[in-house]
Amino acid sequence: MAIIPRVRNFLYGPVPRPKTQVVSSERESYDYWGMTAPGRDLKLLKEYGAIFRRGGPVSEAIRTYANIVFSNGYRIEGEDESANQSVEDALADISLELVGPQAIIDALVYGDAFHELVTGQGDRNATIVAQVPRNPETFRIDADDYGVISGYTQIVQKDLGNPLEIHLEPKRTFHFSWENLGGALYGTSLIGSALNDIRWDTAISEATAQAIKRHGFPRFHIKVGAEGEDVSLELMRRIDAQFKDINSKQEFVTTHDIEITNLDQSGQSNVRLYGEWSTMRLCVALGIPEELLGLGRGSTEATANVKLRAFYDKISSIQKRFARAYTKQVIDQLTPSPGMCRLVFNEVNPTDQAATAQWLAQIMAATPMDPFSVVPRKHAQDLLNVVESDWDEDDWIEEPNEEENDE
Repeated sequence: MAIIPRVRNFLYGPVPRPKTQVVSSERESYDYWGMTAPGRDLKLLKEYGAIFRRGGPVSEAIRTYANIVFSNGYRIEGEDESANQSVEDALADISLELVGPQAIIDALVYGDAFHELVTGQGDRNATIVAQVPRNPETFRIDADDYGVISGYTQIVQKDLGNPLEIHLEPKRTFHFSWENLGGALYGTSLIGSALNDIRWDTAISEATAQAIKRHGFPRFHIKVGAEGEDVSLELMRRIDAQFKDINSKQEFVTTHDIEITNLDQSGQSNVRLYGEWSTMRLCVALGIPEELLGLGRGSTEATANVKLRAFYDKISSIQKRFARAYTKQVIDQLTPSPGMCRLVFNEVNPTDQAATAQWLAQIMAATPMDPFSVVPRKHAQDLLNVVESDWDEDDWIEEPNEEENDE
């Protein structure tokens, strides 16, 4: 055993190691540029990225996830106010409002987000000065059979030669996955989970577009000559040329031996039915309410609120997972000791906060002589996400007899 692990074991004891091993249920035979990467399929990862970059309902749904997670902002909580302020300043320099949503998007598209934590040159304390998003398609997690991560490797293929491998320590990498299956090192891609419905929606959209092109405009069947008559090809071509450029004001003047029949009078039917069915399945697969994608098919205000509440609960769970990962991997490196500060997202559901405020008002009104006799002031502040350090001096409420006691 190397000297550093020995010293660490002597000071803190051995790192707990489980008896069970990591076994992925995904394909493990894919050749990742000559490197074995269980559970990674580069071809699929590239397809996931292409689907997101193409835009459409899938991209809009994923952007909606990322935007709502950070929509109401965040705060830093801890016992030491100076440490909280220091962390907030550091996260402002890192631009968490920008790189945070990027991490959510990468995790939803690829299953995992990998950001390099860049430190200042010549800085002995290795202070984090930047957080740089990297393409998850190029990253591999280095771990043993028990799931203990020893580092991350970026594999860059620039030419036909051997790929370049860049190794990063865990403390120099922010790794986030929004969902994992048991026994899997890599996260689950939302696009991968909905891939069948995405492909079906694409096929239906393409078929609908082709059907509209083919049947959405009137076509005419022109019969020339009487039954049994042999009409020359040259005559048919001349008549066909007369019907090439037809507009809405066109009148047809022909002889009695030419019959014109209008085809596709009703156009392409059931287009809306197919589109709504496909979009409904796609929204279910992506786990997003249809109303957030601009649809309100058969929805009332009550049902829409129920859907949004369930979606906000899902967003809240993603926020908690992200906050815990970011606190352990980044914020703990910005404080003198781990656990001093933590990232907390503000309430994402405005309805919940309004209902909480109304509930507190009713309780306080029941005891007008002492509004905080039932719910303590600090507990009420926590429920409303109020931080005392953000108050101005004029916001403080003095006790009624405070001036008398001073005299």
